[in-house]
Amino acid sequence: MVTIDTLKLKNCGFIKVDVEGGDTAVLRGASKTIKKHRPVIIVESVPAYEARFGLPACAPIIFLESLGYELVETFWVDNILVFPRP
Repeated sequence: MVTIDTLKLKNCGFIKVDVEGGDTAVLRGASKTIKKHRPVIIVESVPAYEARFGLPACAPIIFLESLGYELVETFWVDNILVFPRP
């Protein structure tokens, strides 16, 4: 397993994360890439999945907000949250 940051991407305009509760861990492993490229991000956030990892219900949202992102739209059918370039 590798993190997104270890890929040292030259460009990154979009990230989609859907890993059944490990979403915040994936985002943490991409924090340098996110700070550098400011991609649009779609991430799944299901409270029951986050709870399996001992995280608050909106852990991916909280983490991305700490990086200067804001929630733009929520798709409740798939529990997907969309964060745009701030």
